[in-house]
Amino acid sequence: PEIRQMVNYIESHYTDKLELGLFSYKLGYSVPYLSKKFSQEVGMGFMEYVQTIRLEHACQLLQSTDLPINRIATEIG
Repeated sequence: PEIRQMVNYIESHYTDKLELGLFSYKLGYSVPYLSKKFSQEVGMGFMEYVQTIRLEHACQLLQSTDLPINRIATEIG
């Protein structure tokens, strides 16, 4: 359930600065433990997942808006 909470948070706050250390502190786990658990359950590392979500949203914006690429990059994070 903790990893699902993390995934939900990432998907709704992907433009924010996201760090595994913040999640480990809030959930009461060490960073290495949470990193390993995240990778096992999601199938990729924490930052890789964050970047994937950001890229997916950037692609959606590129397809559905006329915003310039640099503006999209700034908005996505």
